[in-house]
Amino acid sequence: MRIAILAPVVSICALLGPLALWADTLTIDSAPDTVTVYPRGAQVTRTTTVTLPQGTHDLVLPDLPQYVDPARISVKLAGAQLQSVSFRDRNQPPGPDQDTAEITAARDALKAAETTLNALDDRIALAQVAVQAAKAQTDFLTALGTSDALPTDVGTLRDLSQMIGDQTLVAGQAAGQARTSIRTLMEERADRVEDVQDAQAALDALLTADQDHTRLTLTATAAAAGDATLEVSYQVNDAAWYPVYNLRLTTDDAPALELERGAAVAQSSGENWGGVTLTLATVQPSGQTWPSEIYSELRRIEDPATPKARVSSEAVMGATADIAPPAPAAMEEPAVAIAMLDGPSVQYVFSQPVSVANGADEVRIALDKIGFAPDVYARAVPLRDSVAYRMARITNTTQEQLLGTQYATAFVDGQMVGQFGFDPVAPGEEVDIAFGPIETLRLNRVRLNRNEGDRGIISRSSEIAETTRIDVENTGTMPWRVELFDRVPVTQQEDLNIDWASQPAPTVTDHDDRKGILMWDMNLAPGDESNVTLNVDMNWPEGKVLR
Repeated sequence: MRIAILAPVVSICALLGPLALWADTLTIDSAPDTVTVYPRGAQVTRTTTVTLPQGTHDLVLPDLPQYVDPARISVKLAGAQLQSVSFRDRNQPPGPDQDTAEITAARDALKAAETTLNALDDRIALAQVAVQAAKAQTDFLTALGTSDALPTDVGTLRDLSQMIGDQTLVAGQAAGQARTSIRTLMEERADRVEDVQDAQAALDALLTADQDHTRLTLTATAAAAGDATLEVSYQVNDAAWYPVYNLRLTTDDAPALELERGAAVAQSSGENWGGVTLTLATVQPSGQTWPSEIYSELRRIEDPATPKARVSSEAVMGATADIAPPAPAAMEEPAVAIAMLDGPSVQYVFSQPVSVANGADEVRIALDKIGFAPDVYARAVPLRDSVAYRMARITNTTQEQLLGTQYATAFVDGQMVGQFGFDPVAPGEEVDIAFGPIETLRLNRVRLNRNEGDRGIISRSSEIAETTRIDVENTGTMPWRVELFDRVPVTQQEDLNIDWASQPAPTVTDHDDRKGILMWDMNLAPGDESNVTLNVDMNWPEGKVLR
């Protein structure tokens, strides 16, 4: 059992106040009404108004989630003086029924369905008893007809035989009617069992919240009778949200790219969020708040004949420094705003109430749509691919970062072409987005001069000469601007000489500061083909091996 007690300073006058003003315990009916969800975790707030008589009272909130950390609970009380707060998450005294009207109705519906099924089972049992009784009567009559103690008088035997026949017929008819009734009732029973299952499922759908709770007790004093406003905020760990993107590219005369931003929200906090005001925040309160520390780098030279173990500068500082890093400052509650850009994060507040059931729902919510004017082109990597890929180059012209997500779906002219992860894009940053293969842009990469099985390589023990031809063919009906990528070897060794030449020359060498990566920018009309010839020569000293 965990019990946390917060006792504010109480004046002597308050302690000497009349004991007659102490009122009974008041159970407060509350539920989450405002929730801020972070990438991991959430802050939940309950706000309620309670009418207090004059005096000191215990206000009990019996249904907070069971695993709330007491150190992360904030209580504000306006209209009365808060004296203390106690927290109890197990071994609680029994409290009042907290079922909602919907849950009560669902329980009643389940009870009615079970009652109907039980009544039907009773009718089936009576019909089965009737079958058993008819069989017993038939067995008795059969035994009577074969008894050795039958009378010898012919008239008496005739009357007895008639009676046995008549009663056996009656018993058989009764058994038949009972069996027919059982079959009918069993068919009806299948429907009644389904009714019970449906009623149970309806109740289970409402009972998504945990049945174990934390009990929060507040002791408060009201100077005079009146209303007091209570606000309780707490943080929960089992909640999260992540972006969901649809990227829709249209490829008409004026290409356009629309980014549909949405969010998926889920929680297993132990309670339902019903019709809450929902805010999504991009900041992570549990992440790093303070910048890292660095220490002086201690270097030394030593006699190579007597090497000493190296001691890290961090270890030296840890042994000699007596300066502790400053304690983190208290985190301020972020301001609530739509697309707040000048604070610690971007936040999204939804104007309509949102409901997220505990452990049951993943709610998808639409955020907004952002339009871009893309540069649409084809990227060709014949070293790895046999076709080129459609690309859209955009610049983030918004004033906020486009968040990263693992759930981005690409569409071209309304048709889905793929799903992929989307990396974060800062304001003003340029990014390339892929929209699937272009089957009409065919790629081919082949080594030339294949003599004596050397596959285009003329080699000696310390030299290699290689010639490669790259072909790009547009077999489609629309023109394309193509960025063709290939590579040449690079080295950091002076003894390894690498020379290369290309016809035509590449548009960019060392593309994006990547050594040896070449890019040709070319335009291909429908039916056109473009070729690149790449020559590479490498030589090195005798006795060395090329890796």
